[in-house]
Amino acid sequence: FIQLGLNGEGVGGGAYPAVFTADNGDGLFWTTGHLRNGFLVTGGKGRFCGAAGNGTITGTTDPATGDTTFVWDGMIRVPNM
Repeated sequence: FIQLGLNGEGVGGGAYPAVFTADNGDGLFWTTGHLRNGFLVTGGKGRFCGAAGNGTITGTTDPATGDTTFVWDGMIRVPNM
């Protein structure tokens, strides 16, 4: 999956709607909304149509490189999957 904003451009930090898009065009819509360290799954297209869910996002930054790794933990429900 790649992380893109709804306009197809890469996303940065902040509260916004976005989509994880698979190579075949299926997408999982999500937002951080006004959640602290969390996300909401708000729908999808293709095999993710009707998806819903939520979870937490935690990040760890390597002080030597400045690289940050994020872990998404939660539950996604997809009808008929």
